[in-house]
Amino acid sequence: MKEISYDGPTYDESEQRRKKARSRGSEKVPPLRTFRGDVADLVTKQNMTKTQMVIAETERREERGETRTIHEGGSHLGRIIFVLLLVLTFGIGIALYVLVGSKTTTTTEVTTPNKPERQISAEIAITGSPREQIMADIFIAFGDTTLASGKIREIAFTVNNVEGGTSDASTAELFTALAHSIPPETLLRSLDETNTYGIYTGEHSLAGFFKVTSRSYPETFAGMLEWENSMANDLAPALNPNYGRTGLVTVRNKPFTDERLEGVDARVLRDDSGILLIAYTILERKTLVIAGGEEALRGLILSLTETTVQ
Repeated sequence: MKEISYDGPTYDESEQRRKKARSRGSEKVPPLRTFRGDVADLVTKQNMTKTQMVIAETERREERGETRTIHEGGSHLGRIIFVLLLVLTFGIGIALYVLVGSKTTTTTEVTTPNKPERQISAEIAITGSPREQIMADIFIAFGDTTLASGKIREIAFTVNNVEGGTSDASTAELFTALAHSIPPETLLRSLDETNTYGIYTGEHSLAGFFKVTSRSYPETFAGMLEWENSMANDLAPALNPNYGRTGLVTVRNKPFTDERLEGVDARVLRDDSGILLIAYTILERKTLVIAGGEEALRGLILSLTETTVQ
């Protein structure tokens, strides 16, 4: 049998070609490109550094309008900061208002206290007490007095009686206990045994005063004139305990002068600064008033004369 020649490949060759052949769908996929790979490729092929690549990429994004997103992000951050600043400012304002408001309220309460119209009287025992102790008790009574302006707080001086109790000191007992020297006998004999000692509250200071009924105007006036020589030393500590002892030395030899206060004649002792230390008057020739301050004497004159008229 004659063999027929075949120009195509043999079976073995076809099989080998078939093994080498691939379908189009299974062709080898090129490697995935990444930004890092592109950067590395450019660095290798174009001799560009990574810094230059980053700058070039930034310029490319700006040309494409991508910088708007960056600006919008910065604007959003600015709004947040602005809101936080507003909240912080508001909080600080509230805190300052609370602190300043509470401080103002406290200061008002301290500087404008309500002073009472009346105050319980004090009692000072003079039996067996040295003069310095009596003056110290008067000083304490002044410190405890907190009346409103123009008000009077009475102080009672007591002595031991024969029944074993206490009674109000007579005028002679009181003046003798307070004075360094014995007051003139003429004066003591002319005065009633009942007396009043009180603390007058002025606008700026306190002052003590005596009020005694005169049983003989000529003798009372003569006795007071005689007492003027030592009255500052005898009565000033009881009428004005806050007046310094150094000041008393300077007025010891100063004379009393005639003055007219609230339409009434008075005998007045002032220091070198013009401050009234002691003054006295005999109202209606029957009420002796001795005061340790001008405001006190004026107030007592007005009060007692109004009472007399009514």
